[in-house]
Amino acid sequence: AVQLELDAKTRELSDINEEKRINEQGLDAQYDEKMSAQKTLSDLKQKISDFDVHFVTKKSELQQLEKQSATLTQNLQQIKKDVTKKSDELLADKTVELQAVQSQLDRARDEMIEMNRRNLQKQQKHSFLEQQVTSTQ
Repeated sequence: AVQLELDAKTRELSDINEEKRINEQGLDAQYDEKMSAQKTLSDLKQKISDFDVHFVTKKSELQQLEKQSATLTQNLQQIKKDVTKKSDELLADKTVELQAVQSQLDRARDEMIEMNRRNLQKQQKHSFLEQQVTSTQ
């Protein structure tokens, strides 16, 4: 009877040890799965950190480019303003020059008209004098 009880207890202990071994295998598998998940999570966190650094860098570069663009736009506007001003000044200068030339041309025409009038008077006087000389002869 003791032997039977001992055999029963041995089987019970053997069953418990088998259950313990199965549970330990399950725990080991869960631990391995947990470690794998933690590694994956750690890798993902590192990638997110890398992307954050990359994002911050690109954002900084974008802000710098926006500043450069604003500066270039401002410079371009100033250049356009300066060119327009210079163009207006040149146009005004050329207009003054043109008016001066037109004035000289008008004076020259007036002088020509006056010279033609005098020449006509001289021709008329000459003709008159010739007629008088011819009639007195």
